[in-house]
Amino acid sequence: MEGSRSSSSRVVAALVVVMVVAGSLAERGEAAISCGTVRGKLLPCAGYLTGTSSAPSRSSTCCSGVSSLYSLTKGARADRVTACGCIKQLSTSLGSALKSSSVSALPGLCGVNLGYGISTSTNCATVP
Repeated sequence: MEGSRSSSSRVVAALVVVMVVAGSLAERGEAAISCGTVRGKLLPCAGYLTGTSSAPSRSSTCCSGVSSLYSLTKGARADRVTACGCIKQLSTSLGSALKSSSVSALPGLCGVNLGYGISTSTNCATVP
């Protein structure tokens, strides 16, 4: 019984430490999202964004990724700023193949209202 209490105490202590660390990261505004996640969510949209396929439907894999990315970033400004920076990196890697009109139209096509405009020239520091 004594070993069981000791083990339970260690689990509780570990959970408290995790909660404190997670809370301090959130307070400092550190992003929890990575560019790998952003890239993975937007990869199905590459054809539309480069003009090699038609506009996605709301039920498409592309729009599912856009909606999922929106859900992952809507709770913390740090995540939105990070995602914005990742999107700008992706747009740079696509270069002239990227259709800027498609970039700005994509959220609306997928039924996502960001509350701000998105383009290849968006200043990520101003993302709300």
